[in-house]
Amino acid sequence: MQAPGQEAPMVIARVQPGKREALASALDGLFAGTGEPALPYSVSDDLMVVSNSASSLAWALEHLGQGAGSPFGAAIQERYARGVGWSASMRPR
Repeated sequence: MQAPGQEAPMVIARVQPGKREALASALDGLFAGTGEPALPYSVSDDLMVVSNSASSLAWALEHLGQGAGSPFGAAIQERYARGVGWSASMRPR
């Protein structure tokens, strides 16, 4: 959350080596085919982040990695170390 009551939905995924351009092209094609405005996204050589607004995307990019030392971050890291390939989460209401 950016602030209390201000949620920022996003999809974050690792980018396979050498696949940055292909992924960006695929996202452009996917969003163009929906007839809706494209979702803002960022694709680097390592990471893809998609969010619902440019401000949410900017916030996410500014805060990447800041929760890595938290108990939640440690639990996620432990699961990936055991072989989890992907994870999804929601904030409880």
